[in-house]
Amino acid sequence: MISHEEKMASLSPERRARIQARAEEALKEIRAIRELRSHLGLTQEEFAERVGVSQSRISRLENGSRGLTFEDFSNFVRSLGGEWYLTVKLPDFGVIQIVGSSDFPNEQSDPQS
Repeated sequence: MISHEEKMASLSPERRARIQARAEEALKEIRAIRELRSHLGLTQEEFAERVGVSQSRISRLENGSRGLTFEDFSNFVRSLGGEWYLTVKLPDFGVIQIVGSSDFPNEQSDPQS
């Protein structure tokens, strides 16, 4: 059986860099969920109830066995009464900011106008 290290060594430097970058993103996601829950002073069960998912789903998110989807993120923020902002910058197009909250679930605006 090939080891993780051997598999990584067989990949191109660009592919290894992409994998490493995604792994770092996943760790940030895990920390963000834990930090948010901790900041709110909630157990996994309490947090899960508040955001409308199972405790096991929160556990899987926090231990990294399940990735945080955009849908999860959006639902968590909305369930907690918050807003999220997604900024998209495209070549030859400019910047679009998408706002999501319980009041404005899919409002789009151009911050330059």
